Amino acid sequence: MDLAGAVAALLDGRFDDLFGLEESVWLDAKGGIYELDNPAKAEELVKDVAAFANTATGGLLVVGIGTRVEHGQEILAHLKPVPRGRVDLDRHRKLIRERITPPPRGVEVDWIPVDDESGVLLIHVPAQLPGRLPHLVAAPTRGAQGHPDSVAVPVREGDGTVWLPRTEVQRLLAAGWTATGGPSHEVLAEIAAQAASAAVQQKASAVVPIAPGEGMPSAQRRWAAAYEALGGEKVLGTADGRIYAEGPGLVQHFAGTGTGRGWVLCELSGRPVVAVPEGVWEAMRLEGSGALGGDSFAALGFPDPGAVEAGAAPALVDGAAGEVRLINGSWGPGRLVRRGDGAAWQWEPQLQFSSESTRAGRNWTSQVAAPQLRLRVIATLPWADARTFEVEQVERRKLLGGLGASQLSQYLGVLAMHHGSDFWMPKWDVGQLPGCRNSYSYAAVLTGADGRTALSGEVFLALPNSADSSVVTCAEVKVGERDAWDQLVRADGQPGSEPKERLTLEDLYEFTVAALEMATEELPGSLSTGASQRRWSGVPTAEIRLTAEYPHDHSGPRRPVADFIDFSAFGAPAGREFTEMAVTVVAPPVLQGETRRAVARQALVRMGRDFGFLDADESAF
Repeated sequence: MDLAGAVAALLDGRFDDLFGLEESVWLDAKGGIYELDNPAKAEELVKDVAAFANTATGGLLVVGIGTRVEHGQEILAHLKPVPRGRVDLDRHRKLIRERITPPPRGVEVDWIPVDDESGVLLIHVPAQLPGRLPHLVAAPTRGAQGHPDSVAVPVREGDGTVWLPRTEVQRLLAAGWTATGGPSHEVLAEIAAQAASAAVQQKASAVVPIAPGEGMPSAQRRWAAAYEALGGEKVLGTADGRIYAEGPGLVQHFAGTGTGRGWVLCELSGRPVVAVPEGVWEAMRLEGSGALGGDSFAALGFPDPGAVEAGAAPALVDGAAGEVRLINGSWGPGRLVRRGDGAAWQWEPQLQFSSESTRAGRNWTSQVAAPQLRLRVIATLPWADARTFEVEQVERRKLLGGLGASQLSQYLGVLAMHHGSDFWMPKWDVGQLPGCRNSYSYAAVLTGADGRTALSGEVFLALPNSADSSVVTCAEVKVGERDAWDQLVRADGQPGSEPKERLTLEDLYEFTVAALEMATEELPGSLSTGASQRRWSGVPTAEIRLTAEYPHDHSGPRRPVADFIDFSAFGAPAGREFTEMAVTVVAPPVLQGETRRAVARQALVRMGRDFGFLDADESAF
């Protein structure tokens, strides 16, 4: 088991999965809590977290699992749950944020309950960006709080945490000094002046609280006004630290009041300040932690304040709401949602359509015996821990057994009947890809008397490989040439039944609905990890692609898609017709039935307009 697998097991409450693991460079188990009122224990917490931040892999601290010793090695052995009332998650987060320089990004501090009164504390430290290393802490002081400018570098050595020797610290400093030419005398003088000023400010800070916006003069007046408008100290409490830049904007943490959780103020450039409950903020950090580089807020963005003017009244996010809209992230507009009290927050993209093709759009299309028309939906699902997934044999068999009753299978039967055959009950069998732990495919084929394919359906799933870090799924239907349908009709004994020249727009719509469900819900359901435990590392997409094809050894021109699908309900096309048409959908993969049908209609209208049917609208369906 690796780090991602251990984190997933703990979040799922599968403690037994960790028993037997050795403590290592990425795993440390503790049977007792960090007594944070004891300065030495608080120092131990930040040392342990910083040490994992300084590794290439990151690491996992588990408080509440006991160990046994075998041959000098600590082995995780049994549950030793700790009392919930003695674990202050916010205080752990605050110490990590304030006492490690730079603060490690994406650290998850979570509570996994064992019963109503006890559980396990999980501290997951993801791998950090190389440019932010090393992470420093105040030098050890044997219990007393040391001077914050006297620093040390904790590192993991085997299954333990040690201090980087002074000679190594000096060597790293010397290497950087040499590489940059070292600071000038003027810069050194400025650093000394800043240190003296910081010492004065530190002495004053014992009696003067940190002000809203402090640390960024251009924002201080604006933030002070927003702080007061939001209720000031009575609602937000006092500032936990100075303002800093994170992701797409500015951030400052506040302690909250009484026994309630803290608050985070954040601001996008040119927009009002937003107050976010710390629990929602930490959920955002967790949901975006799979992003490239681990920068959650650069990926997800910040809560949408609604107003577009910087001088507008500040906004406050309702922590009890079921939805928080997010904007200005690299993943595009999205939202945090939770379905029911106590449910975990999850990130979802906002529905969008694009004419950009996905990398996987043409996967599995290299057969020499190409169809006359290929309809496909291919989904790219970039889950953060996708490389730990496996195709479960039991789930794969269950999927195969259920394909005959799927919406895609019913669509194939109805399509066959509409085009001249008796109603067809597709029989599914192994397709192009051999079944293994990393991929599979299943196909159903309807052939004419001469053995040529008149109609077929196929589904695919492939786990990440060296070229692609996403799970890729596909559901497609292939329509054979007209004379193959003629053979099929005669073989069925229906000489009077003529196959349709073209598929209708309604045929295309019903395919899209059925294939979206198959590619984004049914096929991912065969994986070893439930959808509710998955976090994204990017934006999920589903590409709807229509292709008019000929065998790859055919030398003549390809016919346009409109020769095989009747788009007349979309009006007359403007300009040339195309041999391929596609649209990419960004949407939550799991959709309710009517929502999925609405998305299918909107996607086909967008595709029609992108490819010359400028009068296309949903009234065509």
